[in-house]
Amino acid sequence: MIEFILNTKIISGNNALLELDLSKSKRVSIFTDNNMLKIGACDSTINLLKNKNINYEIFSDIEPDPSFEIVIKCLSKILSFDSDTIIAIGGGSVIDTAKSVIYFALEVNKRMSDNLKKPIFIAVPTTSGTGSEVTSYAIITDKETHRKVPLVSNEMLPDIALLDPQFTMTVPPRITAETGMDVMAHAFESYVSVNASPFTMPYSEHAIVGVFNNISKAVHNGKDIDARIAMHELSCIAGVAFNNAGLGLIHAMAHSLGGRFRQPHGRANAILMPYVIEYNAKNCEKSAKKYAKVIDLLNVKNIDDVSASCEILKHLILELNKNIGINQKITEYGVDKNEFENAIEEMASNALKDVCLLTNPVKPSLEDVKNIYRKLI
Repeated sequence: MIEFILNTKIISGNNALLELDLSKSKRVSIFTDNNMLKIGACDSTINLLKNKNINYEIFSDIEPDPSFEIVIKCLSKILSFDSDTIIAIGGGSVIDTAKSVIYFALEVNKRMSDNLKKPIFIAVPTTSGTGSEVTSYAIITDKETHRKVPLVSNEMLPDIALLDPQFTMTVPPRITAETGMDVMAHAFESYVSVNASPFTMPYSEHAIVGVFNNISKAVHNGKDIDARIAMHELSCIAGVAFNNAGLGLIHAMAHSLGGRFRQPHGRANAILMPYVIEYNAKNCEKSAKKYAKVIDLLNVKNIDDVSASCEILKHLILELNKNIGINQKITEYGVDKNEFENAIEEMASNALKDVCLLTNPVKPSLEDVKNIYRKLI
């Protein structure tokens, strides 16, 4: 049985905000972070609400890798304000916070038997990476255990996703690179997922090829509007793919690594990706054939040997990382080698418990995961 869900209305293009229908909104909570507020990213939304005489409040204390504590603060705020609409303006952390608030608000409602309705949820991504604007996933950090906890529920799906590339034009090269490789990870993992289907694979393939063709342009020339539009839409497209097909070992390991050493999610995905692809290819013939097809889609070479194609793909990703400024060794990001080695056992154990692993094409052992982590030293 195949199920494919796309319940989010997508509005893409310059000034997409002008197409927003707020006729049903009376009390709006804007979720963002202090930097977005400072640079004026929320000004157009605030002016729109003012012009329509809609009551609003702003919660801007959202942090990278949002914690349960921040989610609880936001939850308290929307309950006291009695919000009927949430507009999340920011990167994955902001949108994930909004999702988590909706998730827990509805869970509380179920237990208290209140008549709380799900707020209208509008996601406005300001980075091209997470695809969170069209997915039912959110990641919250447990500060005590240093673990990233995935939440999964279709109730967290945004009702509307606004894709306006103007929000991404000033994103720095490093963040453009790391979030862009997050898109690539979503595309590759959904492509070889055990739940990949004829409905999801075209999305995955389009995103993989698109990122290869556009990410360097966006990183090296942030004013390239065509590359920015492409990456913004590719992020959303890959999000549609993985929301329906699932993810895999790259994300499971990245969650554990990021939680333990406070590494940005996209960076963790980028440096793990070539080695997880290598592992999946060697242990799953079906995945290897899919990876080999990517080489054909990229028009790199005509190679009949699947193993050789997979090896080429691995090196293409390593070269791409280097080209956009992503170092391959974790120690190049200030992580102590001995501390990392000592944490491998714990990280690998946590990765094996991650929900993303359920759809990986190969079920790795603890030693398999530890060996992949060791490649980062």
